[in-house]
Amino acid sequence: MGEPMKKAAWLYLAVVVLQALHSLEEVLTGLWRWLEVVTGGLHIRNAVIPVLRANGEAFLVANIVIVAAMLFLLPWVWRARRWALRAAWWVAMIEIFNGTRHLAAAVRG
Repeated sequence: MGEPMKKAAWLYLAVVVLQALHSLEEVLTGLWRWLEVVTGGLHIRNAVIPVLRANGEAFLVANIVIVAAMLFLLPWVWRARRWALRAAWWVAMIEIFNGTRHLAAAVRG
C-alpha cells in the first residue's frame, strides 16, 4: 500500500474512533430526548426529512450499528479497495456534516 493509501486508512480509523466517542457522548447525555424536537424542526423546513422518535435503548442500538458498520468497512479500506475508499470518503463527509450541524446547534444555543 502506498503512502497516500496508508494515510487514508489511518484517517478513516480516526473517523471511526471519533464516531465511537461521539456516539458515547450522545448516549450518555441523552440526546435521544431531543431527537423528535430537532427532526420536527427540520421536517417543517423540508417535508422529506422524517420526524424521528427513539428511546434510550433504540438510540444506543442505532449508534452501535453505525460504529459496527464503519468497523466492518475497515479491513477493505486497509487493503485500499477502491469501493471501500469511496465508501469511507462518503462516511467521512457525512460525519463532517453531522459534526458541523452539532457545532452550529451548540453555538445557536
